[in-house]
Formats: sequence, C-alpha cells, structure tokens
Amino acid sequence: MMSNTAAAPVMLPVAVATGVEMGISRIAPIIAVTVGAHAALLTPVATPVNLMVVGPGGYKFGDYWKYGLPIGIRWRSSTPSSCRFAGAFNQGYGYEHG
Repeated sequence: MMSNTAAAPVMLPVAVATGVEMGISRIAPIIAVTVGAHAALLTPVATPVNLMVVGPGGYKFGDYWKYGLPIGIRWRSSTPSSCRFAGAFNQGYGYEHG
C-alpha cells in the first residue's frame, strides 16, 4: 500500500513523459496527477488527516460521503478545464516539451 502523497511523485515522471509524447504541455498532466492523488475525500482512511479527525470529531463513515462527494464532483469537473487552461497558457513559452 502507498499513500496518495507518495503516489503523486511516483506518477509525475510518467505523466510528464506521456505529455511530451502526446505533444502537449507538461503542466496539464502534472495538474491532473496532483489533483487526482489528493482527491481522496470519500473515506476516513483515505488520508492521515481524515483518519486523525474521525474519532475526536465524532464523524461516521457516511459523513465523508455526504461532504466529500460534492467536493469530489466539483474537483472532477474543474480539473479538465484547469489542465486545458494551463496547457494553453504555457504554449509558446518553451514549456511544451522536455
């Protein structure tokens, strides 16, 4: 098992290489990996912070779904537009390729 914080730096070289092979800006895949790795909001065991507050805060498993699902939907709907914006912003500035 690997935490989401550890998974992000492992996947970043793969994302950058994929972006270069696709001929797009490296920034867009970096944003996608970073947001995806830190979008664990639906369970109390997803991140150490969630796990630390579940007991003292009196949260139940369903509370994470109730509040995490709307945030997750918002994140998943805004990430593609953020990636497109970052990719368009970096075109022509020498950041497109390795």
